[in-house]
Amino acid sequence: MPTIYIIYSYILYITSLDSGEPFHIHVVSREFMDSNREPHSAKIWLGKFGEAEIAGNKGKIDLKELNNIVKNLKTRKDIYDRAVAVWCKLFGVKPSEIDFYKNFKK
Repeated sequence: MPTIYIIYSYILYITSLDSGEPFHIHVVSREFMDSNREPHSAKIWLGKFGEAEIAGNKGKIDLKELNNIVKNLKTRKDIYDRAVAVWCKLFGVKPSEIDFYKNFKK
């Protein structure tokens, strides 16, 4: 599970099980870094830079903190670009071949 970035006390990561899904990341507290992360994580859909929204929050991560992470994904190109790079490397695609999530709330 490649780590994209560590922000606040959370790890942003992508898992190889996500093949075939639109572009997204997972977020988990550092305390679950070495355990089964899935039941403790949240999922964030990503579109083009500036587009991000919470898809689910199995781990019941504090909503204020999760919204701050979404805000960072929308405004910090370095984090977004890192997510694109990790996704491309993991799934063997070019940035132009990424299937972006398209159903953002307007």
